[in-house]
Amino acid sequence: MTRSDGATTLCLEGELKLPWLDTLEFEVDRRLRRGSRVVLDFQDVTLVSLHSIDTLRRLVARGVAIENATDWVRSLLPIGEAP
Repeated sequence: MTRSDGATTLCLEGELKLPWLDTLEFEVDRRLRRGSRVVLDFQDVTLVSLHSIDTLRRLVARGVAIENATDWVRSLLPIGEAP
């Protein structure tokens, strides 16, 4: 996790799939409730399961930014790269 410009960047690693989605949502929710802008950095993500797409859509709808996502992930989510 890194912080800059009032944003919290969560650097995700490995496989983003069902067992970890509740944890991801919990951690993002904690930060959003504190008023932080949240960015998820996908640079080191090796797999994004189809189950995780719904979770990511909900997070993006809440204002979470996605950074360094693959073209496939970007094509499934209503996102742009984080500024």
